[in-house]
Amino acid sequence: RQISELAEENLPARWLTKNSFPSYRTICRFRISDEAENLISKCMNQLTKYLRKNYYIDDVSFIDGTKILANANKYSFVWRKNIIRFDKLNREAIIKLLHDMNDVKYVGEIPDGSDISTSELDEIIIHL
Repeated sequence: RQISELAEENLPARWLTKNSFPSYRTICRFRISDEAENLISKCMNQLTKYLRKNYYIDDVSFIDGTKILANANKYSFVWRKNIIRFDKLNREAIIKLLHDMNDVKYVGEIPDGSDISTSELDEIIIHL
């Protein structure tokens, strides 16, 4: 409803909508449509490829714990204690996963329905 009102009242917004005034229902239908989801997904993929191509990011990304609220104009931080606690939990989960993968590797039986070969399993273990 706010976007619809903005398109009617604001000249730059009116220019963006080519002097049409979409109803709030039209905007809402677009937001929940599969086309919008596909468009956003393609845009994110292209942005990621561009950032990797220009070496702004690499394959490893870290999240610093900052939470930015969408329309509250505030931000809050996840405190260090939580970050350390979750880091310990993640490390324990990784160690358990490595033990499980090594067990599978040494037994030589990959579970049914898995697309991973033994050589790919070795690569995954090395990366982890």
